[in-house]
Amino acid sequence: MASGNEVRSFIGGNIVRNKAVLSSLQSCKLKENLSVLEDKIAKVSSGSQLWEHLRGLRAILDSLLANVACSNGSTRVASYIEFEEAYHLFLGYCTFGSTNIKDTDKKKHFKEMLLHPNYGLCVYLVDTLKGNLFETVQALYQALDTEWDKKILRVILGATRTRAEVDALGIDSDSQVK
Repeated sequence: MASGNEVRSFIGGNIVRNKAVLSSLQSCKLKENLSVLEDKIAKVSSGSQLWEHLRGLRAILDSLLANVACSNGSTRVASYIEFEEAYHLFLGYCTFGSTNIKDTDKKKHFKEMLLHPNYGLCVYLVDTLKGNLFETVQALYQALDTEWDKKILRVILGATRTRAEVDALGIDSDSQVK
């Protein structure tokens, strides 16, 4: 088994899409993540720090997989959560052993857990404050696996920006669905 530093180094060297988009190293699909986490939780000592962290990740996954009501009466999987909300959900399960750990170190550890290749979540972390918007949108668009996900991004952009702004981001505004 690799040391914590080796895993952190591996994660740090492999997750960056660009400076604004980090991609998880978890190879399973989001809907398969629950069984991956449940399997890991069952193999870890109850009450250990890793057990707490895995349970925190499972709480975030539950939020990502929750069905939300749409305005037309149908439901869809949420598949989105703000980083701070996810972080606070995670903290609700974690003691971090020592209370002397700085909040920035806790957030760094949380990001490493989210993006971990063995028990992380199949997610993208998007920081809209880093990089320029064009690079961020392009990296996110390229990172999305399915046409459905790409279509959702195009619809969101189309709903929040003019056609010229969407085109300027490198997304064909003629492919928008209103």
